[in-house]
Amino acid sequence: MALTICKAKLSDVPVVIALRQELAAYHIAFARRDRKLAPHLHEGSGAVRHFAALVQKVIKSHKGIVYLAEVNGRPAGYSFAYIKPNPLKPMASRLGCIDDLYVRKEFRGQRIGSALTRKTIAWFRGKGIRHLTLNVLEQNRTAQGIYRKWGFFPLAVKMRKNL
Repeated sequence: MALTICKAKLSDVPVVIALRQELAAYHIAFARRDRKLAPHLHEGSGAVRHFAALVQKVIKSHKGIVYLAEVNGRPAGYSFAYIKPNPLKPMASRLGCIDDLYVRKEFRGQRIGSALTRKTIAWFRGKGIRHLTLNVLEQNRTAQGIYRKWGFFPLAVKMRKNL
């Protein structure tokens, strides 16, 4: 397996979007098992366009990074991360936010997610970031276990209610 992880370029945006659509479909599978999740995971008709604009903005910015993982030249996954201000917490006044981390099903179990995460964390460290945050579905126990293995810990439980 020849794994390469590179900073995404503007020409990579369609590939990142395709991977993001796979991630969205993966999330919808959770909503099929638990119907109350559907309104929170279903993406509207403008989601792809909005995400494309966001990816382009992050690629052009020094406050964000998109990494693309390829195995033997085939897209295998991506990470989408950025720095966000956290002004009410002086010890963590800037947070590194890993917004998306996705590895295609056929490539899972090959430590590609670990490699993407290491690369993303190294980028954050280079920017002087000392604290990271990410969100994971409460129902996604597999991802939670992996994140714990990488040193992430639960900080808060975000709760929602459908009216």
